[in-house]
Amino acid sequence: MTRTLTLSLVAMATMATAMPAAHAQSSVTINGVLDLFGGSRQLAGAQRIKRVDSGGMTTSRWGFEGNEDLGGGLKAQFAMSGFIRMDTGQAGRNDTDAFWQRYAYVGLQSSAGTFRLGRQTTPTFLSAIRFSPFAESTVFAPYLLHMYAPAQPLLAPINPLDSAASNAVTYASPVFAGVSLSGLYSAGEQTSGGINRSSLGANYTTGPFAVSVTTERTKIAGQFAANASKLVNVQGGTSYDLGVLKLFAQASRTTLDLIAGGERKFATYQLGTSVPVGLGSVLLSFAQTKKDEPLLADIKRRTTALGYDYALSKRTDVYLIGLNDRVTSLANGNTVAAGIRHRF
Repeated sequence: MTRTLTLSLVAMATMATAMPAAHAQSSVTINGVLDLFGGSRQLAGAQRIKRVDSGGMTTSRWGFEGNEDLGGGLKAQFAMSGFIRMDTGQAGRNDTDAFWQRYAYVGLQSSAGTFRLGRQTTPTFLSAIRFSPFAESTVFAPYLLHMYAPAQPLLAPINPLDSAASNAVTYASPVFAGVSLSGLYSAGEQTSGGINRSSLGANYTTGPFAVSVTTERTKIAGQFAANASKLVNVQGGTSYDLGVLKLFAQASRTTLDLIAGGERKFATYQLGTSVPVGLGSVLLSFAQTKKDEPLLADIKRRTTALGYDYALSKRTDVYLIGLNDRVTSLANGNTVAAGIRHRF
């Protein structure tokens, strides 16, 4: 009986040891960013508003991510992420956002690359946030204010099309000698009048230097602009980390085919730097967009942002930002804001 009991205990111990290894083959995490700021905000031609708002440096969000090791170097993965308005407690960036508006996908990853199906971030947007000192801030980053933010004076080149595409299939290649490729196709899912969207990207990184080129094409079908039928965007970005500072540069060209004939063109560029100071960084960025359209006078928008982002810990930082926004024939706008951001 003693021998039987001993063998049983050994078997239980063996099972207990094996169980963590089995569970380690799959994982699910909850993550997110909570960002709130307060101050006075005014874009060119708009009224000044004192506000406490959500998503200054990073749009507040939360979500689930997971993967399963299928063996042989193959992994299954999924992610669902939605936005939060931290100032009001509402879901989404606005009342029209779906619950998982940021992205929602499943995919397979192997040595040949990663394939995903669902709502996904475009290669164009990933490049746009990579080469700006203000990264993914749609409130303070001049480049994103010109390219994506809604209700901006020039009607942004990729606005109101979102930073993510629904009904999409994507592929991301492995990194080889510093080079990686990515592609996205979003189906319109209608016999006529649907938005078909495609994007391609190429990236190269070696040491402190990085460069990217992306392109995006959208069949608009009246949903982007009432008088436009197609959008084509090409952009490039680069950065170089000198240690004492990091330099950023971006350039973008967008063409809208007009239904009545002719083209509406946008040319955008951004220059910026991030300078480590103490436990934080000084951030500086300038962007200019020129709008050119037949029979209409050219319009320019120039936006400058200066800020300091201070790290309280690896997860929490505080920031102070000033922004000046100028558009041809409109009154200048000035913004001053301070905020706190926490990652979990």
